[in-house]
Amino acid sequence: MSEYKRFVSYIYAYTKEGKGNNAGFAKVEIRAGKKRISITMRGISNIPMMHVCGFCRKEERLVCVPLGRMILTGGMGQFQYGMDGEWIPGSRVRFEELAGIVISASDSSGETYATVWDDEPFQLSMFACEEEELEEKEPEEEPSEKEGLIKESEEEPIIIKPFEEEKISESEEEAVMENQECHQYMEQDPENSVQESEVLHSAQFQEEQENEEEDSEFWKKMCHIYPKITPFSYENHMECLKVKPGDIGRLPRQNWIFGNNSFLLHGYFKYRYLIFGRIKEEESGGYLIGVPGTYSSNEKFLAGMFGFYDFKPVQKGSTATGTFGYWCTPMECPKNF
Repeated sequence: MSEYKRFVSYIYAYTKEGKGNNAGFAKVEIRAGKKRISITMRGISNIPMMHVCGFCRKEERLVCVPLGRMILTGGMGQFQYGMDGEWIPGSRVRFEELAGIVISASDSSGETYATVWDDEPFQLSMFACEEEELEEKEPEEEPSEKEGLIKESEEEPIIIKPFEEEKISESEEEAVMENQECHQYMEQDPENSVQESEVLHSAQFQEEQENEEEDSEFWKKMCHIYPKITPFSYENHMECLKVKPGDIGRLPRQNWIFGNNSFLLHGYFKYRYLIFGRIKEEESGGYLIGVPGTYSSNEKFLAGMFGFYDFKPVQKGSTATGTFGYWCTPMECPKNF
């Protein structure tokens, strides 16, 4: 992208049938590595807040990148967004990869607006509504020292030290020798191969037990801090806690991006709580975060835009419009966290 670029694009209403009336405009400016987006909208009735996302193209689908929220008063709203550098904060998407902006109502009205910056086809049905995440892209070039300056809230750079030959102590050397002698003995006696297999199986079983103990210890600590809640009477294999957005900071760093997720924050401000769940099943075990809300086609579309693809109703099997439940997404909580 050139050092200086500026353009204006018009924002239109969109439905499943296609493009509608003009509802505002967006100004985009790139100057000396600084990116600025200014949005002005008018004639929007009875909508207090809207979610603003950039979108990029992934094969034949459109994938959203959250930018923030726009508050509307009297049918009018303004939104300002700014960033430095190449990568959009909290994502693996470059600013130059954006193909436009999509703006969706935070309520159940279903109103959606968009501005498209390229000449490729655009339809609301092209947005990814299934559980597919944007694949992480590695930077083509290593960032320069200036671009590598990271804010305090971001991860510290990883320093790779040159390989150094480790010195082995006498006790470690003896252990290595005993291990080698043991393997030589087993190779000489075929009957010992069965014993070796049993030893390996026992070690694997012990490791699994240790992981389960670590996972259980982590969950015990969380249960000691946060109150338990039973949102799903039919989910016997799931335990849930009542949490707030700020509590996501207690989870591994890769989950922190959800602390600023517009869909999550909107649900929290409406219901004043979130759920953090643990699935106890061996095969599908793991953790999730849930945002309270009601089911509708528009809410499903909006939730999917922000990474919440799975709706769990409080009553089993009920997914009719207006059904109360939780929009869920997995959380990455390693066993040894």
